[in-house]
Amino acid sequence: MSKAIDDDGGGEHPIYGVELRERDGGAEVAIVGIPRHGEDGGMATDVWSARFGNVDAARMIVQVMMRRPDRWGSWVRMAKILGGDFLTGVIEAEVIGAERLIAEEEAERRADDERREKTRAAVTVHLSLVLEGQPRIVAVRDGVSFMVLTLETVVGARRVWDWVRWQANAFQDWFVLAQLCGATALEVMILNSMRADEEKAKAAGLASRGLRPLRYWRPAGRAEPGD
Repeated sequence: MSKAIDDDGGGEHPIYGVELRERDGGAEVAIVGIPRHGEDGGMATDVWSARFGNVDAARMIVQVMMRRPDRWGSWVRMAKILGGDFLTGVIEAEVIGAERLIAEEEAERRADDERREKTRAAVTVHLSLVLEGQPRIVAVRDGVSFMVLTLETVVGARRVWDWVRWQANAFQDWFVLAQLCGATALEVMILNSMRADEEKAKAAGLASRGLRPLRYWRPAGRAEPGD
């Protein structure tokens, strides 16, 4: 039950709440009142309730009612004056309107998510292995480098690249990490994560022998990069 105080009538009104009571084959929705000062033992009592054969419909009604705590006091007075059946019709009518609003809000939220995803996808993050000169792994976003991870040897660079090449889905997050914490923090994360996966691959018998344990490694469910 969620509670809210009816604030339009002073301090003598109860605290009102909305309850969803799922029953076999249906559900009951109720507005309950709890005395403020402990009258009647402080026990909650129903001031309105209605049964619904469809649990999903009852949940939607509760969802709408929870968005309108400012209406609870008015609904209670309506039930007392005009009867519970009249209030049930009023609430159902409000739910129909609210369902439309909720659907519109949900559609707008999905559209916003899609726009953000398209914007995110449009900004390319690319990592590459460079073996000329000092071996290094370079991270670039929109043509601007945000990390240069240098390694001592070509074998060492290839060892790290054997892991990095499978992490394309995380490149955008790596850019964010570099922006928030610096390139060094990103480099440490890459090396630590690579070593952790090496140990897991060794324990599972999936690692090759030698200086590049992940040379023939492919994470479960991953296709070859570029496939």
